[in-house]
Formats: sequence, C-alpha cells, structure tokens
Amino acid sequence: MSIGKIILAAAVCTLAVCSGCVSTEKKESKTAALDLQRPENMDKTFTSAEKFSNALWNSLVKNDFKIWQAEIPATFTKKITPEMFSVMRSGLIKQFGDFERSSYLGMLDHGLVCDHLWKFRFSRKSTEGKSAAPREIICWVRVYQEKAGEPAVGGFGFKPF
Repeated sequence: MSIGKIILAAAVCTLAVCSGCVSTEKKESKTAALDLQRPENMDKTFTSAEKFSNALWNSLVKNDFKIWQAEIPATFTKKITPEMFSVMRSGLIKQFGDFERSSYLGMLDHGLVCDHLWKFRFSRKSTEGKSAAPREIICWVRVYQEKAGEPAVGGFGFKPF
C-alpha cells in the first residue's frame, strides 16, 4: 500500500470518528433550575417539614398512604406511589421492628436549604418474648425556598445509626 493511500485512509477515519463529536448548537435544559434564596423565616421551614414528617410517621403507623399523600409535594407525586410506600413500610418493619415514636432533633442549616431531623424509634420483641433494645433511625426532611415563594419540601430520607 502506498503512503498516499495510508494518509487518505487515516484522514477518512479521523473525519468519521470526529464528525459530530463537537456541537456548537446551544441546547436548552428541559428542566428549569430553581431560583433559590436563603429561607427568610426558619419557623416556616420547620412548619413545612413538620407537616411532611408527621404525615409520613402517621401513615407508617396506621398503614395508610392517603395520610402522607395529602402532604407530598406535587413534584413527588409521580415518584411516590402506594406500592413504593408499602415496600418502604414493610422494609422498615422488617429491619427495625414496630413503630414506637417520633421526636424532633433539630435543624441543619446549609444556606439555601435546611434539613430538619426527626428520630424514629422502633421496638421489637425478642424470641423469648422479652423486649429487645430499641432501634432508631434519623428521618431528614430537606426544605428550600424559591425567591418568589414559600418554603417547600424538596426531599427526605432515612439514615440508620
């Protein structure tokens, strides 16, 4: 094979591989970024988080998704289903035991968002019928505030300790 054919083949391969790799076209994001501000009133962030956490706790204890569903933000309604709730509830019971109580621990201020923390306490009977040591997990509820709005729940989760 001659040098010319090798150079031509290399150029064609380079063009084939590199074409379309770089785009100068500006693409718009399908989801708009939130325009957040530091929450003005921490009592309102607590109220939002407390309503969400209390509804979650009561729905878990009573095994009634509708209690919690009333407090789920609109952005969560497609992600949190009755089936997901049932799986979450049975997983908590299996891992930690029966629901005993919930108590507020405090708030972590992260600037634009804040996390309110609750301790969820569970109890379980041992195989001998005696009470085993209680298990506890942290339930955190993240609250944010858009510049033109009120504080809203933006997420939640559990952390065993």
